[in-house]
Amino acid sequence: MLQPPPPPPGPARAPRRAQRDAAREIYTLREELVVAQDRIHELEAECRSTKKQLDHLAKNFAEEKASLKSREHDKFHHILDAVKEELNRERKQRQRSEMMNSKLLNDLSEMELAAKRYSQDYEKERKARVLMEEVCDELAKEITEDRAEVEAMRSESMKIRDELEEEKKMLQMAEVWREERVHMKLVDAKLTLENKYSQLSMLQNELEDFLRFHPGCNMEKGTVREAERLKEAICSSKVNGIKEFSYKLPPPSEDIFAVFEELKQREDTAEKVIVQCNGNRPKGRASRAQTASPETDMFLENQPSRYCNQPRTRNEAAEDDSEWEAVQFREIDGKIIGLYFAANWYPKCEAFTPVLAAAYEQLKDRGAGFEVVLVSCDEDRPSFERFHGTMPWPAVPFGDLSCKKRLSERFQVEGIPRLVVLAPDGGAVVHPDAADLVHRYGERAFPFTAARVAELEADDQRKYASQTLEKLFSVSGKEYVMNSGNNEKVPVSSLVGKTVGLYFSANHCAPCIKFTTKLAAIYSSLRGKAEDFEIVYVPMDREEDGYLRSCGDMPWLALPYDGAPSRALARYFDVREIPTLVVVGPDGRTVTRDGRNLVNLYFDMAFPFTDAQIRLLQEAEDEAAKEYPRSLRHRGHRHELSIVSEKSGGGPYICCECEEQGLGWAYQCIACGYEIHLRCGQNAEGGSAGTA
Repeated sequence: MLQPPPPPPGPARAPRRAQRDAAREIYTLREELVVAQDRIHELEAECRSTKKQLDHLAKNFAEEKASLKSREHDKFHHILDAVKEELNRERKQRQRSEMMNSKLLNDLSEMELAAKRYSQDYEKERKARVLMEEVCDELAKEITEDRAEVEAMRSESMKIRDELEEEKKMLQMAEVWREERVHMKLVDAKLTLENKYSQLSMLQNELEDFLRFHPGCNMEKGTVREAERLKEAICSSKVNGIKEFSYKLPPPSEDIFAVFEELKQREDTAEKVIVQCNGNRPKGRASRAQTASPETDMFLENQPSRYCNQPRTRNEAAEDDSEWEAVQFREIDGKIIGLYFAANWYPKCEAFTPVLAAAYEQLKDRGAGFEVVLVSCDEDRPSFERFHGTMPWPAVPFGDLSCKKRLSERFQVEGIPRLVVLAPDGGAVVHPDAADLVHRYGERAFPFTAARVAELEADDQRKYASQTLEKLFSVSGKEYVMNSGNNEKVPVSSLVGKTVGLYFSANHCAPCIKFTTKLAAIYSSLRGKAEDFEIVYVPMDREEDGYLRSCGDMPWLALPYDGAPSRALARYFDVREIPTLVVVGPDGRTVTRDGRNLVNLYFDMAFPFTDAQIRLLQEAEDEAAKEYPRSLRHRGHRHELSIVSEKSGGGPYICCECEEQGLGWAYQCIACGYEIHLRCGQNAEGGSAGTA
């Protein structure tokens, strides 16, 4: 506390009192100031404490807010995950339902087509039955009208039969008379022979008496020897007993015409090694075949003067004298040689031979200096002759097995058809197998060098890069297609901007007929969804009747029946087998040449057949496969089947349950190769799930 100041010394007290009062006031004010300062300090401390409390409350509030926000966020995440899972399940269920609906729709369409076909067959059968009934009625009327004639013919046949019986009896009597005549002649011959034998016996007795009674007479020794010789001759020719001659009559024939025998003459023809070719030959050789017997050495430096320099047998020498000729090596010297390894029994060889023959004739007309020599792989001579008869080029003789073996070993021939192209000097191989080039480019592949192949491939790349729908159909030489329903011409320009499928098929092909039914159902489904999709039938039929039958089963457009446009498109897309579905996009570019497999795998969901769509379908399959069991037992196989994917051993296969194509995911028995679709494993009766 502050002490009051002491009173000032001095006589004047009033001012002092005032000073004391002032000092006291100042003291009081100082005390109040100190109190105020203390209060201020207290308030400041309270303020700091309050601020700390407020900061603590704010911190607690922020923490509580963050915790609440985190809980709300987690709650929202759980809700979103649940919704996402529900959406995924719904999407999978929807995709599965769409697949099932597509399959059911396809089955329904197939059943409708089958019902329509059965209805048509029933109508045809009904018409045929009505026609048959009419024919039967006509026949019944004719039979009724001709009954009198039949009776007359029957009576006439009875008369003829009676006459035949009379002739038969007369023939039997003639046979009896002939037997009697033969028997009488035999008896006469027997009597004559007995008379001769009795005379010989008498002569023998006389000779014996002569020799017995004149043994010592002085007769000529020659006479005695002559008598002894006669005696020995009589003894050697004498028959002790005469057997009775008899004649056995042949059994009577039931038919008098059985006495006539039909003579058959067999004409032996010499077997020929070489058959005649169907190609165009120079005048004077039109009826002769060109043959060749090439040795491996003929393509090296030391060539023989002929194709075959092996020692010839008698049969081969006979061939040289026949109408068949051997080709001299000088006739093909300086030409590019194509060794054609093929066989009559292999369908691909039969299909490729006309293509090679067409290219060969065109190169021959151009004078390109190209020759083909057939090296046959047939197992018998008739097959070789029949196969070689369809070719305009020479061949190695069928019997020259050593030559064919050496050629096959040198060029390592493991498959047919194969066309080995050799340089004109015969020493270098221009192309080990030009069959693919001939199939794709025809005569344009000549001379089959690497530079020519690169040039053709670059040309193809340029064509494919600038491909449009109009240019594509200009390859076939057609500016319009036909409506298979009413034969109305549809311009190609109306197809621009659409996804177009070029369907290569034929009526004589069983797989084509089966796939056409499925494709028609998918086409109807896509048209029902208002998709811009159209199909154009590219006919590969052998006859126009087959083309018309095919158009009757197809609800889409078709090219007119003309072999040239179809062959041009088939060569452009390198179509090797049918059925084939080539898909062209709205921009006129080729989307895929494997449309057939995509349709078999994904039905109408494959539309528009792009890589992106196929990837989406494959991803959907991968997701759906997670819900299937890892293994199961199937009624069609005794072993347990395991689920496999394309990465774990799966691949293209044919389902053993529904016989449809599959790719990637499957239930498979690795030991036996048994494979089925995942859906077939779940839907088939008798299947049991294994481990999940």
